[in-house]
Amino acid sequence: APAIRRGQRALVVDDEAAVRETTARILRRSGYRVQAVDNSADAIDLFRRAQHAADLVVLDLTMPDLDGAECLAQLRTLRPDLPVVMMSGFPEDTVRETVGEQPLQGFLQKPFTAAELRRAVREALDVPWESSSADA
Repeated sequence: APAIRRGQRALVVDDEAAVRETTARILRRSGYRVQAVDNSADAIDLFRRAQHAADLVVLDLTMPDLDGAECLAQLRTLRPDLPVVMMSGFPEDTVRETVGEQPLQGFLQKPFTAAELRRAVREALDVPWESSSADA
């Protein structure tokens, strides 16, 4: 698998300012170019305007208006091969139940450490995956 290219673009989506800013800061320090938005609609809009707006999305499950599961579904219609790491205070099995058949490339249980975030993002970007893997 290719090594992580410096300057890969990550989009952080979380309505909680502290989480959003900390997550973005850790990723920037790790060499990613980071954009952060506080709601699903802005995230979807970015990918509507440019299908390759980011190389990866770190997405919060629980948000007002459109939650992470709905945001994930819409992002995947715009960009089926988009790697997504979901973050949540809920345990992983609950989150995977919530997103249903949609594959996730990573999961972060809140609160997470900088090392856990970096590892999840690196693995999500490194794992080639097929959007049709649900058929397997």
